Amino acid sequence: MSIESVITPRRAPSVQEILATGKNPPPDIVRMESPRDRSLDDVSLDRHHAKVWHDREVETVWRKTWQTACRVEDIPEVGDAEICEIVHDSLVIVRTGRGGNDIRAYVNACLQCGTILCAEGGHPGHIKFPAHGLTGNLQGGLAGQPCAWNFPQIDRARFNLLKAHMTK
Repeated sequence: MSIESVITPRRAPSVQEILATGKNPPPDIVRMESPRDRSLDDVSLDRHHAKVWHDREVETVWRKTWQTACRVEDIPEVGDAEICEIVHDSLVIVRTGRGGNDIRAYVNACLQCGTILCAEGGHPGHIKFPAHGLTGNLQGGLAGQPCAWNFPQIDRARFNLLKAHMTK
């Protein structure tokens, strides 16, 4: 064995080489490679600093891509909650029961005035509407309405927290 074979590192396979060995070929778009002769001038610095680019990325990428809201270990007990904020959206992730589909995500905003419902995670056991004193249960329904006479427009049967789409 020569000294060169000990010192010279082995070249790792490229992504394309790894993709070529797979049993299921990836879509063509995944096999495309960027040109190797790119310079630092190819992408404008505005893409990293300008609000217009940020807004465009929010609408075309982040609102159309699944996001990780929290890990199930973060909410182990019934009533545990975590707050997930993604760009301009705030969600409350709640463990609602011990069954199979026992985690729900709700829009973290009051249905009446839009204020934040939960400022931080923890173990609230319920969701309180801070501006009005209303209380939501873990299943998203209205649990308590201490000043019902102040809110005659609220139909208890239809007053539910807004659910966010999620998967486990």
